[in-house]
Amino acid sequence: MGRLFHWWSSIIRKEPDLTPEKAMLVSSELVCSSQKATDGLDYCPGILIFMLRDCYQWLIHEKLI
Repeated sequence: MGRLFHWWSSIIRKEPDLTPEKAMLVSSELVCSSQKATDGLDYCPGILIFMLRDCYQWLIHEKLI
């Protein structure tokens, strides 16, 4: 898809919204560690299901869903 946008941008002489490099970046698997935050800030990672439930309840409370 990035190549198609790049090719089309050369025809219309406009910067593409999605370049091959951007496509590769957003489709690659990124792995991040929270170890530095855990060590330096006493951060405690949450459990995903609890975070999703809290978010869902907040959205209902705010009448966004």
